[in-house]
Amino acid sequence: MIASGDIKLSELPLGRGKHTLTVEIVGKNDKAIAGYMFGLDYFRFEKK
Repeated sequence: MIASGDIKLSELPLGRGKHTLTVEIVGKNDKAIAGYMFGLDYFRFEKK
């Protein structure tokens, strides 16, 4: 595994309530075991 470090995404105003994160895999890494993989360790949210 190679850690990428923090990657800053766009800033969005999030109100109260439930929010959904959707991931779309759009390519293939031929070196991956199953071919298509996705990994996510954590999200960090900061209140502004």
